[in-house]
Amino acid sequence: SMLTLFLSIRFPQLTCAITLFPKLEGLVLFNITVALLALTCHTQYKPYDSELIDTLVAASHLQTLTTLIVLLLEDANMFGEGSWISYSTVGIVIAITNLLMLMLMITPVAGEV
Repeated sequence: SMLTLFLSIRFPQLTCAITLFPKLEGLVLFNITVALLALTCHTQYKPYDSELIDTLVAASHLQTLTTLIVLLLEDANMFGEGSWISYSTVGIVIAITNLLMLMLMITPVAGEV
């Protein structure tokens, strides 16, 4: 199916896109598009037999988007010199947010294991 094809080439799309887009803005835009489409396809079609696996893969898609957000924050230079928030603080907040997202997503289906 198209879903299986799209999801199977998602990782090569995200990792090899650097060869197509030598500048950061094109690469980030392409990766955001691929990540959003992959998350949408996955959450709508739930291609795996196990709800736990579906949840873990959805978490993987969200982590890809989180990584892209970090790249955008870095590129925007929002937390550089003169800012009251350091990049270390941003990293800690995003890591904690990631852990909270994982807990919220996995806790309801953890009984399946």
